[in-house]
Amino acid sequence: MGDGNLYWSPRNDFQDLNVSLAGTWGIGLQLRDMHFLHDDLSHTFRAAYWGGTNAPSMVKYMDSASAWNSASGYFDGPYLTTHDSLVEFNLVNVYQMYENFDINVELGYIANFMDDDTWKRSGYNNFGSYEKQDIWKAHVVFTYKF
Repeated sequence: MGDGNLYWSPRNDFQDLNVSLAGTWGIGLQLRDMHFLHDDLSHTFRAAYWGGTNAPSMVKYMDSASAWNSASGYFDGPYLTTHDSLVEFNLVNVYQMYENFDINVELGYIANFMDDDTWKRSGYNNFGSYEKQDIWKAHVVFTYKF
C-alpha cells in the first residue's frame, strides 16, 4: 500500500511517509533480489496481510467513507475495523540496462475484504461514498543515476 518500489512522486512529497496507518496491523513476507533469466534482471515479490483494530461501531459516526482523511489533504491511511482486512501482492522487476540506467516494472494488487455489513449500515451509505473495490497498480519507472 502506498508509493511502491522507488517512492516515486512528482511533487517529492513521498506519500508513504505521510501515512499514519493508525488502527491497523499487518504482517508481510518479501523475497528479494531473485534472478531467474539474467543476472541483470532481478525480481522482488512481496505479500502482506493488513487487519484493522478500530471498532466497527465507530463507522456510524463517519459522514463519508473517507472521513478519516486529515484536513491537510494528506491520506491518513485506511480506516479498518476489526471486521476488515486487505491482502496485498507486489512484484517488482528491475532490469539494469546500463551501469547507471535501470528499468523498473512494478505490478501490485490488493484484495479488499472490507465488511459490507459494517460499511453499509442503515443511515451511513446515504452519501453513496462507500464502494468496495479491489486495488491494482502497474507502473514503469526509468531511473538514471549520476
